[in-house]
Amino acid sequence: MKKAKRKNIEEKESMQNKLDQAYNPIKEMATKAVETTGKVRILGNSTTETNK
Repeated sequence: MKKAKRKNIEEKESMQNKLDQAYNPIKEMATKAVETTGKVRILGNSTTETNK
């Protein structure tokens, strides 16, 4: 039973690491885009621009 719990914890940690690795480059690109343009675009049903 302890092995199963440990394996489950390791799988969750592995998945979290993969998510973090995928998220970080996207976050960096978004930060650079905002720094470059000085604007934030919120996309939804309609496009809205907000000055930084």
